[in-house]
Amino acid sequence: MSPTIAIVIPTRNRFHHLCRALRSVRNNVCPELKEVVIVNNNDRPFTEEEIAQLPLERDLFRIVECEARGQGPARNTGIAYSRADWVLFLDDDCELAPGFLETLVKSIQDHPSLRIFSAFPHNPYPENIYTRVWEAMFRYHYLSAPPKESSYRTPLLLGNCYCIHRTVFDQVGVFDPQLSPREDYDFVIRLRGAKVDVNVFPELKVYHYTRTRFWEVFHQSLGYARAQHAVDAKWGAHQLPPVNYADAVQTVQHLTGLSRTRLFWPLFARSWGKTVGLAAPRSLTLREWVRCTRQAARDVREVLRLCSSPA
Repeated sequence: MSPTIAIVIPTRNRFHHLCRALRSVRNNVCPELKEVVIVNNNDRPFTEEEIAQLPLERDLFRIVECEARGQGPARNTGIAYSRADWVLFLDDDCELAPGFLETLVKSIQDHPSLRIFSAFPHNPYPENIYTRVWEAMFRYHYLSAPPKESSYRTPLLLGNCYCIHRTVFDQVGVFDPQLSPREDYDFVIRLRGAKVDVNVFPELKVYHYTRTRFWEVFHQSLGYARAQHAVDAKWGAHQLPPVNYADAVQTVQHLTGLSRTRLFWPLFARSWGKTVGLAAPRSLTLREWVRCTRQAARDVREVLRLCSSPA
């Protein structure tokens, strides 16, 4: 029996991104795709003109409103309104590669014991140093082995594209709405407790249009770090394996081929945002800002000093 799939796309004030994501869905339509649930997390409802511009057949998608802000509440709304056995979460800044859904259906049929299928992200901006570093960091953090043809388990959950069988939510619950944007981190902790594996399938390709500028990377890292306070309050620190920062940077340097000088700014944007976010969940004094800035710069310079230069 073929699986039934519902795609859930949370979106917030990014109409251009949403249209690109929907075009990729339109190019992947297959009999197993039953519906696309667009969860509107915007400041206002879509206008009739905007709905008419959405590049997908009208009978295939529906729009539901989610007044509570954040990915957690938006994903939960999508779960509640979707009607298929499998829920494919797709962020609005992502694009499915051609043949994605057919490959997903085949993967589900070939691996009947698995209940979570994680896609493999690709960088659509190969010349941008910030996205190159993000892609390399992803491979270090999320992948338990080098990219290969067969699937393999990963210790984390890729937050922007993954498919989950509905029985998983019955077992571990839905996303914690209080932890956005760290709802996926909290969800993985519960998956590990329930011994539910997350498997990456490299053939499930998705393009992630991630942050391309210094301040975008800084604010993203800042938001994640601030949200981490709530996760630590709920579960305690170090629920998942700790990261060896020097080892991570060395891997990034090897994968990107960037010099230590060019690596500094992407790493500093991440480190600065994280240092500020972990220092306090809200605002800092000017003195604290200066201290965090100096600390982040020292950390990055030290770890780059420990790493050998690329050949």
